[in-house]
Amino acid sequence: MDIDKNQNSSLEKENVEISEQTSEKNTDNNGKRKINEVENSTENDNEASNGNKKDLKKIKKQTTRKPWAPKERKEGEVVEKRRPKKKCALLMGFCGTGYQGMQINPGAKTIEGDLWKALVEAKAVSKDNAEDPKKISFVRAARTDKGVHAVGQVISGKFIIEDEDIVEKINAALPEQIRVWDIIRTSNSFHAKNAADSRIYEYLLPSYCLMPANPIYYPNSGIAKDLPNKEEIIKKVNNNEPIEIPPYTDEEIQKFRDYRISKEKLETFRQALESYVGSHNYHNFTVGKKFEEESSTRYIISFKCSDPFIRNGVEWLSLKIQGQAFMIHQIRKMIGFVVMLLRTGTTISLISTAFSKIKMNIPKVPGDGLWLDQVVIQSYSKRFPNNKPITFEPYKDKIEPFREKYIYSKIIEEEHNSNCFIEWLKCVDSHSWEIQYFLNSEGVVKLDQRPDYLIQQEKIENGIKVDHPVENTNEKTEDDIF
Repeated sequence: MDIDKNQNSSLEKENVEISEQTSEKNTDNNGKRKINEVENSTENDNEASNGNKKDLKKIKKQTTRKPWAPKERKEGEVVEKRRPKKKCALLMGFCGTGYQGMQINPGAKTIEGDLWKALVEAKAVSKDNAEDPKKISFVRAARTDKGVHAVGQVISGKFIIEDEDIVEKINAALPEQIRVWDIIRTSNSFHAKNAADSRIYEYLLPSYCLMPANPIYYPNSGIAKDLPNKEEIIKKVNNNEPIEIPPYTDEEIQKFRDYRISKEKLETFRQALESYVGSHNYHNFTVGKKFEEESSTRYIISFKCSDPFIRNGVEWLSLKIQGQAFMIHQIRKMIGFVVMLLRTGTTISLISTAFSKIKMNIPKVPGDGLWLDQVVIQSYSKRFPNNKPITFEPYKDKIEPFREKYIYSKIIEEEHNSNCFIEWLKCVDSHSWEIQYFLNSEGVVKLDQRPDYLIQQEKIENGIKVDHPVENTNEKTEDDIF
C-alpha cells in the first residue's frame, strides 16, 4: 500500500479546517432553558406550534444524550493500544459462489462477514470497533445478490493503516476467493456509494440462449407461423398452469452446446441492448416498484456485447453494461427480456413498450453469469487532484488472473456441470403462459391474454374488490424466474 506524504499533509490540513469551522459555530449549552422557552410558547398559530414542536424534539435529543463513559471491560482484559483511524477506500474483488450475497447478514455466510473478520484479525479495525461496522463508517459502493461476483468493488471506512503491509495481512486472513487490491487514503468526506459516478457490470451468456424456442410453448409468436393445430395448443398454453416439459436428452443438450450464433442475429442482439441506453423507466425490470415512482427511472450509459468466443465447446458472449445505479434484478431482467424476444421472433421494438406504464412479467436470467466489473469514481479525483486516484487500472496484473480463475472458469464450470442455463430456458418455457401475452408476432401487449393473477393484481392495486383471488403459482415453486 502506497500513501503519499504530500497527500497525507493535504488531507490532514483539510480535516483541521473542517474541525475549526465546526468549532466556530454558536452553541447554547443551556438546554433546559431552551426546552422551557419552547414548551411555554404560544400554540395559537398552527404553523408556529408545528415549528416549536420540531425545535423541542431537536433540543430534547441534544440535551438528553447519555454522558460519555469509558467502555466497561472484563476483569483481566488486556486493553488494546489506541491507534489512529484514517478514512480510506478499500478496493477488492471476490467470487460470490457459496455466499448469500455481499452485505453483512447475521446468521448467513456473506462476503462482508468474512472481510470484516479479516480486517479485525489484521488489526485494520480495532477490537473496540469489532462489533459494529457503523463505528468506522463502513459503506459499500454497490450491492451484489446471492452468487454474484465482483472484481472492482469499493468500500469506504475509517481503517488503521499504520502497517505498510496491511493489505498483505488482510489477504492472509481471507479465503483465496476474496482479495483486497489496495487501501487508499481519502478525504474525511469520502463516501463510497455517494462518490461512485457509475457502475460497470459484466454478464457471461451462452449464445445458445438465443436459439429459437420450441414453437409449441409460444403459439402466438413469430416462430409459430406454420405450427399445426395452433388453436388447440393456444388453449393449452392459456390454461393458467405450468407446462410439464420432459427432461432434455443428451442429444438435445449437445444440440444446445453446438449452437453458433449467426452474424445477423448477433447484430440484432446488439441493437436490442443499445435500446436500453439513455434515461428510461425500469419499473418492469425490478420488483416492488411502480411506474409513478421517481426512483424507477434509471440512466444507462452503455450496453455492449463482445464477439463470440468458445470455451469448453460452448460459444459465449460477454455483455458489459454501465449505468449510474441499478435496482435489484434490473440487469438480469434486461438481459432476460432481450433473450426472450430473440428466442420467440418478437420485434425488439417492444423494449420501448416495457418502459411505459403497462405492466409486463419479465423473466430474469440466472445470477450465475453476473458480476460487478468495477465501480467508476472520477468526480472525486477531480475534486481532490492531490489525492491518489481511486481506480482499478494499476491492479490489472492481479485482477485479470483472479477474474479468469475465480469468475470466468467458475461460471463455465457451473454451466458444464449443472446445465444451469439450459435448465433456466426449460423453466421459462414451462411458464410461457405467464409471458405469452406480449411475446407475439405483432409485438403488442395483449392485456386480455394476461394470466388471471396479473389481471386480479391490477384490480387490487386500483382498489377494485376481488372475491376469489387467484394465486401466483410461481411464488410457490423454486423456479424464481421473475
